[in-house]
Amino acid sequence: MKNPSRIPIPRIAVALCALACALLAGAGTAAAYVTPEQADAAAARGAAWFAHNQGADGSLAGDWALTALAAAGVHAADVRVSATAPSAQDHYASAWQAPGPGGVATDRAREILSGLAAGIEPQRVGIGRNLVAELVAEFDGTQIGSAQLLNDDIFGLLALDHAGAPEPLTRRIAAHIRAGQLPDGGWGWSASQTVSDTDMTGAAIAALCAAGAAQDDPAVRAALDLLHERQAPSGGFSAPPWIPVNTDSTAWVASGLLACGLDPQAAEWTTPAGNTPFDYLLAMQQPEGYFRWSADASGATAFATWNAVRPLGGAAFSAPVPPRADPSAPRWRPAPDAPEGAEAPIALLIDHGASAPPAARLRACSVRAEVGSDLGAFLASAREQGCVESFEVSPDGELVELNGLAATGEERWRVRTGDRPGPGAIALGDLVFVAYSGDERVDPPSSPSPPAGPGRPAKVRVGKRVRLSAGRIAVALRCPRGAAPSGCRGQLRVRAGGTRARRPFALRPRERSLVRVAAPKGLRRVVRARGRARARVVAATRSGDGRVAVTRARRTIRR
Repeated sequence: MKNPSRIPIPRIAVALCALACALLAGAGTAAAYVTPEQADAAAARGAAWFAHNQGADGSLAGDWALTALAAAGVHAADVRVSATAPSAQDHYASAWQAPGPGGVATDRAREILSGLAAGIEPQRVGIGRNLVAELVAEFDGTQIGSAQLLNDDIFGLLALDHAGAPEPLTRRIAAHIRAGQLPDGGWGWSASQTVSDTDMTGAAIAALCAAGAAQDDPAVRAALDLLHERQAPSGGFSAPPWIPVNTDSTAWVASGLLACGLDPQAAEWTTPAGNTPFDYLLAMQQPEGYFRWSADASGATAFATWNAVRPLGGAAFSAPVPPRADPSAPRWRPAPDAPEGAEAPIALLIDHGASAPPAARLRACSVRAEVGSDLGAFLASAREQGCVESFEVSPDGELVELNGLAATGEERWRVRTGDRPGPGAIALGDLVFVAYSGDERVDPPSSPSPPAGPGRPAKVRVGKRVRLSAGRIAVALRCPRGAAPSGCRGQLRVRAGGTRARRPFALRPRERSLVRVAAPKGLRRVVRARGRARARVVAATRSGDGRVAVTRARRTIRR
């Protein structure tokens, strides 16, 4: 690590540090309840430490640090050592354009999760680089990457879910993760482990919940029971029981709880000594902003710092792209200009239908194809590269046979090209999903709203479940696929009783994200006492010409 005294401190780091110091003035290392303000301040100090130690080339202490910046509300494009130096976003977008030597599935998963937090589209980092396609190609029909490992499946699922992969793929990976659960209720990083560790257990429940598991799912509940047994009086966790209580394990458990809509500071995660996981994390933070690995460890630890910052900032293993310091600046880095005919890697997922054997139902590949190709040309490239055995496309462009399965009166091949239904022209970064089904859709509609034309604001969809977790109200919002390229920008407002909370949001077309709003103290008391509170949720978006679209919903806030 570089000497902080010799590195220029960017303005964003100064601002973060000032905010954090003001909020933490007089705060102790442990409290009965870590307030959202205290948690945000700790996250801001951690983000400022990464910015303070940024390299002249824009690099941070590792690409995971991008997720910590986003969780603290700092955009990677705003972090640079000087006005003329590359930003953190610049550095990693450039570094990922060409494949490095070797690499495993967990590398791709890490890059996807980090890129999505930094405003870098992982499927479009370069004309010749598609991180999502590379990870999809690691799926063998049952699991991702090495059959001897489970961590690549867990993080692979998290990454693919964040990237918007089709549900049949994430559900199948989730089934494999379930099969790897140990008798004690937890998971290990490899398939050969016989004793679980809390780190991977926290990550595993995050993956299962991402794939649709509920809090009362038997696998999730068994894991939670184990985590209760492993919690130390300090509020923290160790990995295997013989390893000291540490920041990494505690942060991964807290991240898993947040991913499943659970509050790490709820009564069930408060020890008899009055400590929660957040109390332990705050006790590990040092005045410089970094986090120690354990109470007995010394020195700065980047790994522990980015792990701790994420849950304190209200995020799990990644984070939504935050607004820019200049609100008019783009949140997402422009994709490279790929001319028609340029060869690019495209992800292909084939679902052979319910009658196929489970291990043979799904096939996933990365196919090098020309941008602008029609379905027939794309499948011809896939056949040449060994992903497809046979296919037939009708003169009107309909897929009538694939891998020996011909369309019938009841079932036929359904195609989705990227975000677009039907066999459209291939665009850079597309994922082509082909499913043999009697259902008219290969993917559920993202929103009942009509497509948003020029100047028409997109109407977002509000999720049915609203949770109070870590002092924040988490509301799931989804921007419709028919939104303008600029996406959905607006403000989320939550009113419950006599309290109000609000926060701006920005989503890409078809993007789904949890928007977290700091809950007023009165509302937190009501929910803790009653377990729920009725609320009115309003999501308003505004188009460039000032027109407004409003989604109103009544929801129950639950713990």
